[in-house]
Amino acid sequence: MSGNANATLTFKLVAEKDCTVTLSAAVTGRRQGARKFTAGFVPTVNGVEVVSDAIVPQGEQSTEWTVSYRVTIGEIHLKAGENTLTFTVPESAANTTDASNFDYISIMSMFGVTCTSSWLS
Repeated sequence: MSGNANATLTFKLVAEKDCTVTLSAAVTGRRQGARKFTAGFVPTVNGVEVVSDAIVPQGEQSTEWTVSYRVTIGEIHLKAGENTLTFTVPESAANTTDASNFDYISIMSMFGVTCTSSWLS
């Protein structure tokens, strides 16, 4: 997804009941320095932007495309049933070092949540 403005990664999350969960993502760190997660990926849940101050740490030149760092984005609210979680590379990240490789997401919940994903361009 790195540098590809408007590229999206979409997850369908199915929650057994209305709940608040903790969302994390693993992305690669860039050698040019630490950066805000939202500078490279704009997360939305059901069309509403997720506000986050999460920082992706600086990576090493030799591993910047292969070593992922888990970043806690924050709490998100899910409604009972199907929810859409989307990560979009913003226009401002095109051809910059703000976006990077996207490895996985993690959802921590006290309730049942299932997940499927798809690439969209």
